[in-house]
Amino acid sequence: MILEDPRISMDADLVVVGNGVIGLSTALACGHRHPDLRIIVIGPSRRPGAASPAAAAMLAAASEARPSTFDDPGTTRWLELVCEAVRRWPEWLEELAERSRIPSSRVPGIARGIAVVGDEHDPGFDAIERASTRFGSPIREMDAGEIGLLKHGLPRRCLMIEDEGGIDPLQLLRFLEQALDAVDVGRSDARVDRVEPGRVLLESGGEVRSDRILLAAGSDCRRLLDSGSTAHESIPRIGYGHGVGLRGRSPSGIRVPGHAIRTPNRDDGSNLYLVPHGDDCFYMGATTALEDRPRLAPLPREIAAIREAATRFLASELLDGTLNAVIGSRPVSEDGLPVLGQLGDGLWIATGTDRDGLSAAPELSRCLADGLSERTDSIPSCFKPSRKRSGFTSAGLARERLEVC
Repeated sequence: MILEDPRISMDADLVVVGNGVIGLSTALACGHRHPDLRIIVIGPSRRPGAASPAAAAMLAAASEARPSTFDDPGTTRWLELVCEAVRRWPEWLEELAERSRIPSSRVPGIARGIAVVGDEHDPGFDAIERASTRFGSPIREMDAGEIGLLKHGLPRRCLMIEDEGGIDPLQLLRFLEQALDAVDVGRSDARVDRVEPGRVLLESGGEVRSDRILLAAGSDCRRLLDSGSTAHESIPRIGYGHGVGLRGRSPSGIRVPGHAIRTPNRDDGSNLYLVPHGDDCFYMGATTALEDRPRLAPLPREIAAIREAATRFLASELLDGTLNAVIGSRPVSEDGLPVLGQLGDGLWIATGTDRDGLSAAPELSRCLADGLSERTDSIPSCFKPSRKRSGFTSAGLARERLEVC
């Protein structure tokens, strides 16, 4: 149900600010639990630089592990939550379709499996195997020769993680919007000026009032809060992790596999992943530039970095296809952990999820809906906003740090 941008005040039982995957799926979870709630999702349909539409949408969990992942309890708990979420994706999509009475034929398909390929002695493999063992992700050695897109003649090791994969984010967003319409959740194309406890102020001059508000606007969350408010002071700085990737269609005769391909995470900028999006379409990426302000255009050096990494690992013919650069701003918190929970007076927040927000959506939407619609608390304490977290000290957010990840 599409609502006009109100010029005057209106009321709702729950307002969700942000129409990315986390915002839409949380609104849907609340709507399914309590069909009588008047729920409104606010966010413009045209949103250049948003994270969800520009995502590779690689449903990755254990394959995201780095050698340093288990050094911090918070990072470990986050990876555990993402692993739980990734396993739930197939049944979660079917549940959403059933509860919204959408035919299963319209459920977005998932490309199952991630082949992790790299140099034989890459330390990232040890971290991935440790994560898979700890969190129960099925993993097996695979002959890298089975993947036709890989460049031949280089020593390779390959691990297949069968319960991970990828999904087309544009199809996913359309599916979630259709599911929301089916349960009469309102969607407004308005732009938000500011969020306060009890009301959302719009750029048009109107406002939407509610005693329950979820701020799920990605990297813009902190900007939408009054800088002098208690809510603003209780969350860490949120940076713009500008993810640049290449969307394309493979040239004739080159077959994109039905599973994703990636290298282990490393810190030297030599990582790569390729995610199938159906019908020989794919996403290749990606670079991340962590900055303190939004940016809507990729830089030439970012596109060159992706092509260089692809040339090292993949058959060169793949780069001959039609490729279009995309950019999206992932929300990156200063302490590296998501920011999830209540800020006070019925105002909730979900941000700081970096690359993992989409992958974690089945669990995040459940936890947030527990609090918003059931008044129960299932969010791990290390992710909750607090003054202690906002006082985190480090080197800060580097505006020009660039890494391929």
